Amino acid sequence: MEQGTEPLEIHVRHLMDYGLTSYEARAYLALLRRETFTAAELATEAQVPRQRIYDTVANLIARGMARDEPGTIARYSARDPEGVFAQLQATKQRELDQLSAHAAEILSEMTHVWQDGQRETAPLDYVQVLRDPLRIEAASIDMFESAQHSISQLCKPPYVLPGNEVPLAAATRVGASGGTVRGIYEDAQLSNDVLLDEARDFGGAGEQARTLPSLPVKMAVIDGRRGFIALPDPIAGHESVTVLMIDHPAYGTLLELAFEQLWQQSQPVEFGSSGADA
Repeated sequence: MEQGTEPLEIHVRHLMDYGLTSYEARAYLALLRRETFTAAELATEAQVPRQRIYDTVANLIARGMARDEPGTIARYSARDPEGVFAQLQATKQRELDQLSAHAAEILSEMTHVWQDGQRETAPLDYVQVLRDPLRIEAASIDMFESAQHSISQLCKPPYVLPGNEVPLAAATRVGASGGTVRGIYEDAQLSNDVLLDEARDFGGAGEQARTLPSLPVKMAVIDGRRGFIALPDPIAGHESVTVLMIDHPAYGTLLELAFEQLWQQSQPVEFGSSGADA
């Protein structure tokens, strides 16, 4: 890794925590380094593709993070970071407040759906309760391969896939397209050399990683609407797993709220170089 690259990546990931894409974060950090940039100069400095720089700068201007300077050639500059961060924090807090305000309503609606479903002889199309390992593996692969703009995971046993290939490919694809990939790990996992190396793979794919002493369940949320929770048998342990898979926007919103609350409590972790099994 080149000198100075690691702090830049940390700043990029911190800005992405506030909802920016990786391109937007890189462009804003580049704008801070000089009074003004042309679009071409900024694309080079921020390492953003030329064809994406104009919409990236337009988004920063719309967020109040940049301004276009008058002149015959369009030039761009950064707004004061202190004011920018105050605005980003206020926006994030409003989003969290809105999620919290809707949580009780969403939970009530889902409870009614679940109670109605208990009276049905056939399961609802968007709900699957899986115990067979082959069906769990197939459904998990389908879910990760469908990911387009976000992946949020609580990373702990029981693992529902035998290897990292599918979730790692999904993380790489989503991250490269400017999406958000986040994972929360348990402290004990990162003390294990094998699991630490796997977590580094996901960090290299663009995953933002954090850690907590313990996590309640293994969970993944895909694009804010699909997700699963893996529950080990309380007697048999990780050898026997039941996986609840649901494809429903209300369910996804509820899981995202749960993930967001844990994310706010967790601590950032940086992997030196080189994720955990899904």
